[in-house]
Amino acid sequence: MTEHNEVGQMEPLVSVLSLTYNQAEYVEDMLEGFLKQKTTFPVEYIIHDDASTDGTKEILKRYEESYPGKFQIIYENENQWSKGVKITRNILLPKARGKYIAFCEGDDFWIDRNKLQKQADYLETHSDCVCVAHNALMWDCENNVIGAMDVFDSERVLTARDIIDRQHPSLATASKMHRKEMLFLPRLFLECGEVGDMPTDFYTFTKGKMFYSDEIMSIYRYKSKGSWSKRVDSDIKNLIKWSAVRCSFLSKYNAYTRGDYELYVSIYMTRSVQNVIDWLDRAGMSEELFLQAFYEVQENTNGHDVALQEIERVVSLLLYGKEEKFSAQLKGLKAKKFYLYGAGNYGHMLANFFRVNELDFEGFVVGDTSKNPSEAAGKKVIGIVDYERIKEESILIIALGSTHWEEVSHTLREHGISEYIYPILVNPYTSYEEIKNYG
Repeated sequence: MTEHNEVGQMEPLVSVLSLTYNQAEYVEDMLEGFLKQKTTFPVEYIIHDDASTDGTKEILKRYEESYPGKFQIIYENENQWSKGVKITRNILLPKARGKYIAFCEGDDFWIDRNKLQKQADYLETHSDCVCVAHNALMWDCENNVIGAMDVFDSERVLTARDIIDRQHPSLATASKMHRKEMLFLPRLFLECGEVGDMPTDFYTFTKGKMFYSDEIMSIYRYKSKGSWSKRVDSDIKNLIKWSAVRCSFLSKYNAYTRGDYELYVSIYMTRSVQNVIDWLDRAGMSEELFLQAFYEVQENTNGHDVALQEIERVVSLLLYGKEEKFSAQLKGLKAKKFYLYGAGNYGHMLANFFRVNELDFEGFVVGDTSKNPSEAAGKKVIGIVDYERIKEESILIIALGSTHWEEVSHTLREHGISEYIYPILVNPYTSYEEIKNYG
């Protein structure tokens, strides 16, 4: 095995692409992770620095001088990301000569010296596999806590639910290696806005198998200084916009795949809106301030009108007790008794909606009464088995987040419960006719 492969000597089997910007505090870890790699094949490392001003550029130059021929580094004089340049697609990929592409951004790093060898070996021996990924440690930079991401509980070929109904955290960028051709995305996946790795993962999944190893081989820094996750979570306007952009892409993806994964798409769209709700709830933001931020985003965001409307609808319903269509729907069902399925935070939010709209409900329904109090918000709490006995005269209002909706819907079918309303579920709204010319 060799530790240092000089650029240009042989055609590389693997190209490693890296983006850096103002990551002086972290970038040496990334570079050292590169230098420790042992492979039986040539590797090229192509790094793009987007006009850093904090010393990142100087660190890169020092390593470039210390290891001649090891790195190809592109130094920008002006920030390209702020100009809307797609750096990976338009700058890095055209320079990549490898059969396989691995990624590692400037605030992440590899901790297994055999990472590239293991992943390339798998792809070389599994022609039906288009991408490999692995487990990683997540370093929460805000709280200085490190723990295994444990995205999945064992190594496996990933399923539609694994990829599309993505629980947080999803597959770490630095854990992946793709066949190069998977990264030349159709226009639909390129024009979806800033939503991280999701478009690439979703497109790749439609082209072949994706394999996950539970070996921990990298560290993902979460909410590091200047990171995308930090920017999104620090400002409600960023979060609203990001959630709308993501919902728009998911709706189009559902049309692209002809609704094959609609359940998981709906779950993920709903969870995107829940991120906004949870942020507002933690912050205790008033309706006035939310609407002020929301309308500012709406005014400055094009092409995401339906997604923004859904965000406003669900936020207004859960946090501020306002949603005229849902209120009218319930008032038109006065012959029925209402029960809320779920006695947690969203259950209490929906209970408040009933109060604000001068509606009444009988109580809460839970899957396991042993894990819940017998009373919540002044109403009784009953089990799903008890509700089954009164289902003919009642309607169940789902008051749960979307994370476990697949299991919940299975439970409802198991108990013969078909009359229910899930008011916060966000469904895809794009038709195939709208996206068929995207390519």
